[in-house]
Order: sequence, then C-alpha cells, then structure tokens
Amino acid sequence: MTDTSPQHEPEPEDEPEHEPDTEPEESLFIPSGSKSEAVQKQVTLYRSTSKHDFTWQHSGTFDQLVQVQEREKAMRAGLLFLHELERNLKAYSANVPSAAKWLDRIKLIKANRRECRILIGFLGCTGAGKSSMINSLLNQEDLLPADDEKACTAVCVEISWNASEDPKEAFRAKIERISEDDWRTELERLLSDISDQALNKDGDDGEPDLERDMRIKTAFQKLKCVYPHVKSIPDLKAYKIKDLLEHPNVKDVLGKSKNIMDESREDFAAQIKPYIDSSTSKEVGSSGKAFAHWPLVKLVRLHVKSRILKDGIVLVDLPGSMDTNAARGAIADNYQKNLSVNCIVAPTARAASDKPAQDLLGQVAQRTLQLDNRFSADHLCFIVSKIDSSLNVARYIRNHPEVQDALFSEFEKEVRLKSKLDQANDIIDQKEQSQAANKKLVAELQSQLRKLGAQPKKSTGAGRGRGKKRKRDDDVQIPDDPVPTPEQKAAAKKRKELQAKMKEAKENADRDGNKLFDATKRMKAIEQALAECESRKFRACVKNRNKVSTTEIRKDFESARRQMGCKDEMKPLQVFCVSSWAFTLLNDKKIFPGFPKLQDSGIPKLQDWLCETTLPTRDQNALAFLEDLISLELSMVPWLADTSVEFKMSGGQRTNVEKYFTEQFDNLKKELAKLTSQIVTKCESIVSTELFPKMAKAEHTAGSNAERIVKSWAQKPMHWGTHRALNRERGTWTTHSGIVINWNDELAGNYLNLLVKDWTLTLHNKVPAHQSIYDSAIDKVIQKFTKTVVGSVEEMCPDLQEALYQWLESSLRSIVPIHKTSQAIFSDIIPEAIRESHRLVEPKIKDCWQPVYDLCGAETGPGHYKRNQLAHVTHVQKIGRGMYRKSSATIKTAFKKLWDNLPEEFQKGTNPASLQIQDEFFEMLENYTAHSDGGDSYALEASSSKAQLQDRVRNLFRSLKTVWSQVVEIVDIEEEYESQEDEEPEIDDLLNDDDDEDDDYDLSDEGSSAGGE
Repeated sequence: MTDTSPQHEPEPEDEPEHEPDTEPEESLFIPSGSKSEAVQKQVTLYRSTSKHDFTWQHSGTFDQLVQVQEREKAMRAGLLFLHELERNLKAYSANVPSAAKWLDRIKLIKANRRECRILIGFLGCTGAGKSSMINSLLNQEDLLPADDEKACTAVCVEISWNASEDPKEAFRAKIERISEDDWRTELERLLSDISDQALNKDGDDGEPDLERDMRIKTAFQKLKCVYPHVKSIPDLKAYKIKDLLEHPNVKDVLGKSKNIMDESREDFAAQIKPYIDSSTSKEVGSSGKAFAHWPLVKLVRLHVKSRILKDGIVLVDLPGSMDTNAARGAIADNYQKNLSVNCIVAPTARAASDKPAQDLLGQVAQRTLQLDNRFSADHLCFIVSKIDSSLNVARYIRNHPEVQDALFSEFEKEVRLKSKLDQANDIIDQKEQSQAANKKLVAELQSQLRKLGAQPKKSTGAGRGRGKKRKRDDDVQIPDDPVPTPEQKAAAKKRKELQAKMKEAKENADRDGNKLFDATKRMKAIEQALAECESRKFRACVKNRNKVSTTEIRKDFESARRQMGCKDEMKPLQVFCVSSWAFTLLNDKKIFPGFPKLQDSGIPKLQDWLCETTLPTRDQNALAFLEDLISLELSMVPWLADTSVEFKMSGGQRTNVEKYFTEQFDNLKKELAKLTSQIVTKCESIVSTELFPKMAKAEHTAGSNAERIVKSWAQKPMHWGTHRALNRERGTWTTHSGIVINWNDELAGNYLNLLVKDWTLTLHNKVPAHQSIYDSAIDKVIQKFTKTVVGSVEEMCPDLQEALYQWLESSLRSIVPIHKTSQAIFSDIIPEAIRESHRLVEPKIKDCWQPVYDLCGAETGPGHYKRNQLAHVTHVQKIGRGMYRKSSATIKTAFKKLWDNLPEEFQKGTNPASLQIQDEFFEMLENYTAHSDGGDSYALEASSSKAQLQDRVRNLFRSLKTVWSQVVEIVDIEEEYESQEDEEPEIDDLLNDDDDEDDDYDLSDEGSSAGGE
C-alpha cells in the first residue's frame, strides 16, 4: 500500500529549547544588595502596572521593524523573568502551597508562547535557478547542489534556523526516506511496463508506445542509481522484486531517517549532495559500493545558521518537475498547501512572455491560491532569475529607443574615449617606431666605435713604444700616447662625434620609452573607462528589461485577479529581478560588469522583503506573550498584597458575597456558552445559505460541460500511448516531452472555477467579518459581569473597594486570551479547513473515475484506443453530474466536521479565562477573610516564607519593568553608495611635442634625425 503523507505540513524537527533549563550565571532579575531603597523596601500593598507604561506598548511610535525588535527584546527579558520567578516559586513551594497555582500559570504561559514559523516556498520550472538563488539568500555558497546546465534538485528540501550552539553541529541535516511500500510500488510499475513491452502490447497503429518507453527509461535510470550493478534492462530480468527489496542498498534504509552534522560547509554540502542531487552524486552504502540515495528520499531538512532564517523563516525548495513517487509528490502538495508565501521563480527569458504571471503560475495554481485566499501580493511574489544572462546589448539598445535616448551621454563619452584610444594607439606606434630607430642607431654607433678602436695603429718614430691602454665609457681600448699623431687626432675626433651622437640617441630612446610607458598607462585607463561604459550600458539594458518584466507580470497578475472576480490590489505585486552569480561575486568583493553595487543583484532586496513577511506574526506572538505577563502580574496582585490587609470580613459576610458571585458567575458561563453557540451557528448559516446553494448550480453546469472535456482528451495531438499512460497513472502524467497532463484537475477545475467568486466572498470575507462581532460581544458580557459584581459587592462590603477594582482590572485582562483564541480560530483553524475542503474535490473525482481508469489501463491490442475513448464518454455520461454531487457532499462533510469541532476550540479561550476570573475573586476573598489563629508553628513559618517569597516576586516584577522602560536606541543602517564615476582620461599632454630635455613627454624625432645625419 502506498504511504501517504500527513494531512498537515510536515512536522518540524525538534529543536533545542529556547528557555534556559538551568539558572543563568548572571540575571537581570536577581535583586542585589545594591538595589535602591525603593526596591528593598517592604511593600504592604502591591500595585500593578498601568497601561502604556513601557516602550513596547507604544505601537505606532516607531516603524514596524523597530517595534517588533523592541517587543522581542522585551519578550526575551520576560523569558528570563519567568525563569527566575519559576525558580523562586519552586524554592518556596514546600512551605507556600499557594505557589503551586502560579507555577501552573507559568507553565501555561510558556506553552502558549508561539514561535514564528513562516513557510516560504520556491516553485518554478526545471532549471530556473531556484537552488542557486536559495544559496544566495542564505549567503551560503554551494550549500545546495546547483548546476548551470541542468536541473539537479530531485527532492523537497526544507531549510530552517539551526539553534544548536555546538560548533560541530554548525550544519545539520535530517534525511527522511520513502517507505518500503513506496519503493515496491515503483518497482512493480517498472516491471509491468517492461513485461508489456516484451509482449509487444502496443496499439493498433503499429507504432511503439513512446510514453511507455519513456516511462521505462525514466524509472530504470532511477533504479540504476540505487542498484549500480544492474547495467541494463535485460539484467533486471534476473531479479525479483523481493530480491531488490532485500538488497543491502535498501534493506536497512527504507522508512528510516539519517542525521548528518558537520562544522564545515564544504564537507556538509558534499555529504548531503547524494540525497538531493539527481545527477551522478553517490555515497557508499552498507554493501560497500557507492550508489545514489536520492530516489529513496522523500524529504531533506537542513538546519543552517543564516541571518534570513533566524526570525522564523523556513525556506522550501520544491522540485521543478512532477515526481512519479507518491510520497515525494504528497510531501510537495502538503507544503504547497501550507506555504505562507509562494515565490514563483523563472529565468529572465521566460519572464518576458505574453502572459508571464499566468504562464508561470498556471491555471490550477491560480485557482488553488484564490480558493486559499492567497492569490494576493501578501502571499505571492515573482522572482525573475538569471538577469545577467541572455542579453545582446547592441541589439537590445537598437530595439529599445528609450534606452538609446537614456544612454545618449554615454554614447558621446564612448565616442570621445574611442577617439582618444585611437590617438593613444597612434602615439604608442610612433613612439615604438622612434624608440626602435634610436636603439638601432645606438647599436650602429657602438659598432662603428668598436671598429674604430680595432684598427691597427702605425708608429711615427723609432723607439716609440706602445703605451698603456685605459678604458673609456664605450669599452674601446685607446692608446695613452703623450703625443698623438694626426691619424690619432682624426680618430679621436671621430670617436667624440660618434660618442655624442650615441648619447643623444640613448637620450631620445629613453624619452621615447618614458612617453611610451605613459601612453600605455593612459591607454589602459581609456580601455578601463570604455569597459565601464559597456558595463553601464549593460546595466541600463538589464534595468530596462527588469522594468518591462515587472510591469508585464504585474499587469497580467491583476488581469488574472479580475478574471476571478477579485478587486484590484491596494499594493502592487512584488517582483524581484535577481542575479545569484552577481551577488556571489560582489559579496566576495569582486567585480561583475553591469552590477556596480551588491543591491543591483536584487538579492538583498529580496532578503529584506522575505524578512518583512515575518513581522506581523512576530509582532503578534511577542505581544501575546507580553500581554500574558501583564495578566500574570494583575492576577498576582491580591496574592502579593494580602499581608497588609487590615479589614477582614466575617464568615457571614463572605458567605453572602460568595453566594452572589456564584450566581453571577453561573450566568456568565451561560452567556459565554451562548455566544459560542451563536458564532458557530452564524458561520454555519452563512456558508449553508450563501455558498451551498451555489454548489447545486455548479454541479449542473459542470456536469453538462464534463462530456466535452472528456472528449477533448482523445483529440489530437493526444497520442494513444499518452492516453493509455494517463489511464494507467489514474489521470496524471508528464509526457516524454515534458508536458504535464492532469485529467482529474481538469474535471475538478470545471466545477471549482464556477465557485471561486462565491467561495471567496463567503468564506474569506463574510465569515471572517464575524470575528470582530464575536470579540465585541465577549467584551460586553465580561465587562457587564465584572461591573455588576463590583457594584453589588462594594455595597455589601465598602472596605473591599480597592481590592475589587484591582480584581476588575485583572478580570478585564482575561478578555485578551479569549481574543487570542478567536484570532487563532479565524486565522488558522477555519482557513485550514477551507484549504482542505476544496482539495477534496480532485481525489473524489479520481475515485469516481478509478474503475474506468483501471479498465482502460489494462486495454491492449488493435482498437484499444477507440475502445478507451468510448469507455470514457460512456462513463462521463453516466456519472457526469453525480461526481460533482459527490464532490459537493465531500465539501459539506468537511464543513460539518469543522462546525462540530469549533465549540470546543472557542471554549479553549473562554473556559480558562472564566476560571481565572473565579479563582482571582476567591483569592481576594481569602485575603480579606478573618481566620482563627491556632498558633501553629508551621503556619507561622509558612507565613514567614510566603512573605519572603512575596518580597522576591515584587522585586522581580520591578526589575522586569526597569528593563521594559529602557529608551529605544535607533541604529542607523549604513547605506551602500555607488562609487563615483572616475574622471575621463585625458591625453592632451601626450600630444604635446615639446623637445625640452626636462619634458618626459617629448615626442620629437629630432634626436633620431640628428643621429642619422
């Protein structure tokens, strides 16, 4: 039997507790001896906090982010306070029995504290770049396997915050595998197809079943990943299903989980890759041989320390194509049902289609989101990926005059720079030629000098010996004769002339070299400036393309909403154009053309927006916890104040007060029960009178259209092999060309599309509107009850006035948890039931078609295609309207279950609140009731212990209030500024041919000509 996934979102893995389990080394809430007298003083009457005393209570004073941060800061202080309060209460609980109820209250407050968990899913076509983008969002390069050429994510991957502080657990993963039944089903399907292929059970056109062949190919590729020793399909014939299930690679793996931990991201990524990547990534199994694990995996949970995850975001990377494995498909479906935000990812080329929003999302997804009340800018965003690719700048500018106009100054600058580059190149050519000529001249002069020095010298007189020789700068040996001969004088003169010319040639070559160096440097600066021009042109094209894509997606999105009967959105759809590659390089302080700033990659903006999606939930959770602490303080007021009470009631007075209160309290419980019944009945009535009648009309219309839809299933280009595959796969199939076909969805949409408008109006507008009506009624009932009790009891015992008003204030705070409960009912419980109810239609349609699917799936041989077509038409004629009546009945049953369960859900708010009101009233009476003093030493000790405990509790509350009253410090975030454009390189000085020896930029060739004279 195929394993089905749970009906709710997959349960999050257990995380370490956030509250400290042991006493902190240092706490803000342990009163010390250095406290002020106001803290140390024994107080006889404890007064509670008035409204709006603390920073976190001043909503609207700051922007939402600062407000949430302050409330979460106050919440963290509150958690430390609760820890200290609990520690002190436990320490005195043996001698102070009344401490037990406060320990229970603390336990309830902790249990009610909700953690923010915002599921954000990334959906898109295969190869859209989802994994690369998620790596960028996490700022964890190559954490998830990504491939530039093909899709590689084969399973659902959930990524959440890693709360572990162990360095060895910096990266954690939990691998959840499919069951043995799931794997057996896949193997049975493969072997059945292979058997049909061998028996040549094809259609009547004599052509092979292409869909079956592709199905075999896909399934066998997966099987080879797990069983590498099975090289070919003929090899598979040697194995039975039992043998494959008992193979070491799967025997001790199926249905079990695996944990992976590592401190190194690179090592961790390598370890998880075989479980995610559908490529050739392998890991050694129990058999001792490497094999790919991903076909056996249904879900991978990763826990990573990344800023974007810290506040409760959970990213979900969903595979880009349909999966034939039931478990993985069910996991993906359940995630999609529970996503708070759907991020539709598409590469920039596809985002520019005629109907981008509708094409990228698909009609089924649009309808589903609309029925879920999530086809809105709050729950949906589009991400255009790979914006750095697929762009021919010159062609784009030609085709977009507006870009050409915006770049007019850039083109002018480019012309100037190219002219300067040509001039610089000319100068370099001239100087290279001049320098070469001067160097050649130097070489020739040196050769002449050597020849002159090498000629034989004739003697001018007898007895004149050859003198010693000395070296000159030109390394030519010159006789040191005291009296030179005429020939020697002529040679000396010639040498001097040659030496002078050589010196001049060397100087000219040096000047040419200096000029050449400067010209080359200037040329590189011009080339860099031209590259920056190209970068700015590329950036302008990218920005314009992003603008066009964004406009088209938003326009198409609003068009789709209007077609569904929705009102125009008050705020625009979020569209993010991103480049993961640019972000990665810029984040490493590298340069990426067209993206001068990190913000230009689009990733930081997307990160900020995703974090903003958590703010309402975080604010609500923090505020609810803080309100619980305020309520706790108000509830403890009588308990903290009883030691100083002077007035004491007699037993008779207390009896009268208790009797009156009990009567009024019984009436309160009846009123609360009545309100619960009324709100449930009202919601049920709205749905029964305004939605259910529309279902009957939809049944008739959809039933009439069903035959036309079924006949279209057999129309061209539907191949008989595809038709048979759809029957065998019970109405759902992805063709060998990648087209997804879902007959059940078509039939379900035929019915649900007719209900969308009334469904939205009734379930998402009218029903939620009654929450405020219920909350207002609760307020009135409790206010009336408390004021009536206070007024009457005050007449009986005027000395109880102050205590009664303290009880009144605390009792009115009990309204808050009731409102919290109603908020949860209307925001979570009812919407979840709504999402579940319309998703029951497709399975019901599938059940109605199951017999004919099985019948047609088993058909083979000549004529089977026509027989199947006829069977379909006959079946829809028979059950056309009936299957929609069953669908309506299924929806009604789901709502009946909801209405039956709602009273209990509402009582989770009213029952504890009313009991708290009662307990606090009797606590107050106990404090003001006279008791005979029996002189019990244990009672005296207990009284002394209670006084000490009360003093500690008072000090803890004061310390908490001190922290809550701290002034908010606003930290300015440093903005990323774009670097200023460099000044345009100039070459005027290079064009100046000044022959001054001190001028390094002399371009004259006089030296060269002089040397050649």
